[in-house]
Amino acid sequence: SDGLAGLRLVGWGPEKRCNGHGGERLTPDWGAPMRAVWEQDGGFGEDAALAKMRSFVASRLRRYERERSRADLAENPNSKLSAYLRWGQLSPHDLFWAVNDAGAPREETKTFGRRLFWRDLAYYQLHNFPNMRTKPIRSHYAAVRWCENRQLLQKWKRGKTGFPLVDAAARELRA
Repeated sequence: SDGLAGLRLVGWGPEKRCNGHGGERLTPDWGAPMRAVWEQDGGFGEDAALAKMRSFVASRLRRYERERSRADLAENPNSKLSAYLRWGQLSPHDLFWAVNDAGAPREETKTFGRRLFWRDLAYYQLHNFPNMRTKPIRSHYAAVRWCENRQLLQKWKRGKTGFPLVDAAARELRA
């Protein structure tokens, strides 16, 4: 199927989970806001992905290099193509050549191109180094200790860390 109904968005809907006290609780439907945006923005399929790719290349690609990290802009400068790449609605090959064929100077496309390659490099590394999910590839990183304070984790999940950008992003994910 070309639409959302054909995708298995496992773990995106509400789930029943044990609450630790012999009962159950329903988890939030994390996928609902994303599915709503996809439907509102033309759906989720190959045609929608190609249309969004063409729109990004034509209108935002040349600004991506200098605006990609700006959270204060009215228009998000990012491609918004990650989900289409992840679910196979858009191929990295098509995106690479669309960017290349746009004729923009390399200085304006180099970071976007590198990030597209890094995406596939990550898949390659996970395939060839399956232990990297739990152990670092570079052994000296094994000495890094994580903070395991559950209260801080809950503050982070709820967008209450005290760092405005981090909190805004966490609250946006929960919206």
